[in-house]
Amino acid sequence: MKQKLLIMIIIQLCILSLWLPASEEGLEKTLRNLDSNNIIGKQWLVFIAVNQYREWPNLQYPVVDAKQLKEVITSRYYIDEVIDVYDQQVTKRNITRLFLELQEKVTIHDSVLIYYAGHGYLDKNSNSGFWIPFDAGTDDVSQRNWLPNTQVRGYISKMKAMHICLIVDACFSGDILEINRGKPDAISNDYFRKAYKRTSRQVLTSGALELVPDKSEFTLYLTQALEKNNSPYIDPLMLFEEIRLGIRNTTPLFGNLKLTGHQEGASFLLFLKESAINTHLNDQTSGSLLIKNHKEEEEIEDATMKTPDNMIYVKGGSFRMGTREGAQDEWPVHEVIVGDFFIGKYEVTFSDYEKFCRATGEKIPKDKGWGREKHPVIYVSWYDAVAYCNWLSREHKLIPCYTINKMNVTCNFKATGYRLPTEAEWEYAARGGDKSRGFIYAGHNDPFIIGWFNQNSERETQRVGTRSPNEIGVYDMSGNVWEWCWDYYDRDYYNKSPLKNPAGPSAGKKRVLRGGSWYNGSNYITSTIRGYAQPKSKDDYFGFRVVRTKD
Repeated sequence: MKQKLLIMIIIQLCILSLWLPASEEGLEKTLRNLDSNNIIGKQWLVFIAVNQYREWPNLQYPVVDAKQLKEVITSRYYIDEVIDVYDQQVTKRNITRLFLELQEKVTIHDSVLIYYAGHGYLDKNSNSGFWIPFDAGTDDVSQRNWLPNTQVRGYISKMKAMHICLIVDACFSGDILEINRGKPDAISNDYFRKAYKRTSRQVLTSGALELVPDKSEFTLYLTQALEKNNSPYIDPLMLFEEIRLGIRNTTPLFGNLKLTGHQEGASFLLFLKESAINTHLNDQTSGSLLIKNHKEEEEIEDATMKTPDNMIYVKGGSFRMGTREGAQDEWPVHEVIVGDFFIGKYEVTFSDYEKFCRATGEKIPKDKGWGREKHPVIYVSWYDAVAYCNWLSREHKLIPCYTINKMNVTCNFKATGYRLPTEAEWEYAARGGDKSRGFIYAGHNDPFIIGWFNQNSERETQRVGTRSPNEIGVYDMSGNVWEWCWDYYDRDYYNKSPLKNPAGPSAGKKRVLRGGSWYNGSNYITSTIRGYAQPKSKDDYFGFRVVRTKD
């Protein structure tokens, strides 16, 4: 009896919805612009994700990906109810109960987005696909606690919602849908108006009848598309157009859920909050939506020049540098004021650095087989980094910042060229500048959302810009590679740091590194952590990013 009661309590906790008081007035305005006759229903989000299995091999990424996707959607789009069920909670019984609860609670004017990530399986004897819950067995004859795609489809067909979108990031998920083969209508307000008036039952899957890797490109590109969207409405077709351009290892599919009453031309919509319009877009993600939005990237307020390519404008200000919670060299907490500057949106990549090597005859660093192109460059010393900055300045017809005389390097901070950030500039940018929300890491309190470190990096560097950015749009300031700064290192420098634009001690033997790396634990990728090394040192977790002083 006690066990039964405990199970009921767990189920109720899983199903309990989180009320998100999104601005009703804002959503009403958005819908009124679309069609004044629209009736506003609830926007539901349902996340089901499994890393830990009782009998099947454990996975590493589904829960992390689901939480990251949830963070982006709930922060940028109008959402009313969220249900999330993870790991041991994802039993076949609980999933069944969840769908029955949705059938009861969802009304005819509501919209529901359901996301599943975890193991999938294809029974080759019946050519049927299955979701594999936490408590599923491995015997393909008994199929104990497997959840057939046909059963999922049946549950959804009984839901009263006006719009339902099912997103499945699992192996062998493609048999649940009918692929759309006709040419879609042009994306316009009229398209959205018609789409929202009709009943939709749509599906996005990470692959067809094929294996899908644990480390999902599908959810990565889905999250990035939702994060960078500036359109007031976005639908699964638009998302599919973004996703399919980036994925290389599988064949994502888009279509209608079979036999569930989908009406031609109908579509599920997400509505962007007015407060969530991006001012900085990720240049790396290609596709029609981002290309369109890139043209609308705003100019900097009161700036005398536009933001340089692949850089973010950081409006200067004051902040409390350091922390009482960290190592001795991270305190005392002290007031610092920095001026305006631009900072690299990404760490300098192999693609960037190899151009410098070819132009100057420098040796191209090795990559350990982890990847080149958009991976951060590694095995670069502090001296390599300042030499790169001067070369890049000359390439862009700017005044170089550094005067280099063998091992003696001085910096003109008023020059227009590229340079390494000071330690204060680096921490101010990592904390989110004047938009800081006080996170522990550079953009979030959950390191899995914004960083690559020893628990998710697979013990190697990862492509830049593939985790979420911080508040001002800068990527990878927590983890991936340690980043060289200008400053000499002094453990006690915070006791004597000047108030305005500190640039470190006037002399020393080691230079500062910031941000932690793929090699380190989560306690070494905070925005306040300080590292140091000999300026001639090179390692597989040393890299850098560049800044420029704003005129």
